[in-house]
Amino acid sequence: MRRILKIILLVLLMALIIIQFIKPPKNTGEEIAADQITSKHHVPEDVQKILNVSCYDCHSNTTRYPWYSPGEAGSLVFAPSYPGR
Repeated sequence: MRRILKIILLVLLMALIIIQFIKPPKNTGEEIAADQITSKHHVPEDVQKILNVSCYDCHSNTTRYPWYSPGEAGSLVFAPSYPGR
């Protein structure tokens, strides 16, 4: 039983190391896309601040990645899996 547990832990450790070399493309554009609301309509400055803080990380091409994003295990676990962009 201990041998099986050691093998399982070794395989998991190897998988975590290997997954660090698989890098999906980052979404780090700085431009405002033509279909964003701020390019089509005038948005007051206070609303723009709320949009920047609350919405644009998931719903734009101007993503600010958190501290855990260089490690692929963290970025794959916490990556959005919905088509919100």
